[in-house]
Amino acid sequence: MAGKDDGEMDNPHDQLPVPPTKRTYTTWSSWITGSIFPTLLQFWQEKWQNWSALEGEVEVAADDVEEAAEFVEKVANVVEKVSEQVANNTLGDGPLKEAALFVDHVSQEVVAGALIVEGIIHTAEKLKEEVETLSDPLGPEGKHAVGHN
Repeated sequence: MAGKDDGEMDNPHDQLPVPPTKRTYTTWSSWITGSIFPTLLQFWQEKWQNWSALEGEVEVAADDVEEAAEFVEKVANVVEKVSEQVANNTLGDGPLKEAALFVDHVSQEVVAGALIVEGIIHTAEKLKEEVETLSDPLGPEGKHAVGHN
């Protein structure tokens, strides 16, 4: 009689191979993900560093443009005042008065253009701040609480 002493089992189902389970798939997918993720992270980090460097350059350029726009506005305001005084103190409708009025008109247009440029720069700065707020869920207070600088 063949029994448990011979190393055989009484139940024939104990001898069937175990079918693969989802656990095998999960292990395989975890292994693949674990292999691919560091590569993608390194690629993303390099791109983010390039983006950060570009962002810094754009900020410097925007500051320079804003300073230039403010300077142009100041110069245009002075030119406008001088040309108004020349036009008001010139008798008749001669060429000097026409030139002064033309310069006054051009300086007003330059001031308006400088104000538009400053407005665009300020709008871009606000947009950048909003994007930073959305991309940083912790915010500046959360970073300090967690220990990030």
